[in-house]
Amino acid sequence: MNYQKTTRIAALTWIFCGFVTIALGQQTMETPDFTDQQFDQFVEINLEIIPVQQEAQQDMVKAISNEGMEAERFQQLAQAQQQGTLKDLASDVDEITAFNNAGQKVMEIQQEMRLEMQQAINASDMSMQTFQQFSTAYNQDQDVRSKVDQMLAKEMKGE
Repeated sequence: MNYQKTTRIAALTWIFCGFVTIALGQQTMETPDFTDQQFDQFVEINLEIIPVQQEAQQDMVKAISNEGMEAERFQQLAQAQQQGTLKDLASDVDEITAFNNAGQKVMEIQQEMRLEMQQAINASDMSMQTFQQFSTAYNQDQDVRSKVDQMLAKEMKGE
């Protein structure tokens, strides 16, 4: 799967999923001081859930495609739906029906993905709260993101 398509699908996943930061909302937070052990645990968990996310993304693209839609158009309609402007963007009943059908399938796939992700987190020594704090810090703190990305890259290369 090429990078651009993967990026679009990742955005699509997070539009619907919002898994990690739902409980924390849009607030910024002071980054906790994570230990090296917590960094290692966070990376290990992500190494387990990245393939789950990738498989779910592929399944979502397939579900959207099976309804006769392109992922990019589905994403546009999903954003319009969130903004309450779906009827302005899509006036074709068939397109709205295809979007709704694909949306149902995407939500089912995401629910399965969330369960698998929760199982991976629960199986680790890291609490869900700490994982959520780490995820928020990853999204908001360049130093945390950089360190995690370096560790993930090293692990994925097998070093």
